[in-house]
Amino acid sequence: MTFRELKQSDENIFNDWIKSWTTESTIVSVAKPITGSFAEYLANLEQMKNNSINNFVPANNYFFIEDGLIKGGVSARWQLNDHLLNFLEDI
Repeated sequence: MTFRELKQSDENIFNDWIKSWTTESTIVSVAKPITGSFAEYLANLEQMKNNSINNFVPANNYFFIEDGLIKGGVSARWQLNDHLLNFLEDI
């Protein structure tokens, strides 16, 4: 099992993983369908690593990949701000 950021060559396994979420009642942030191209999605993930977007602190996104399949993903935020603290309290 590998725990890493996505690469352009992961497009097909990512799309398969997104399709697998269509029957779930709750969609986690890293499994939401993308609205643009996969390359744009990767560029957005790269931008999130260094910049605050929509009042959220920078984040790294990692995926568990095993046997050519994505088994899960996590968004890791390395700091907390007031917006994120209030967002977490509302969950």
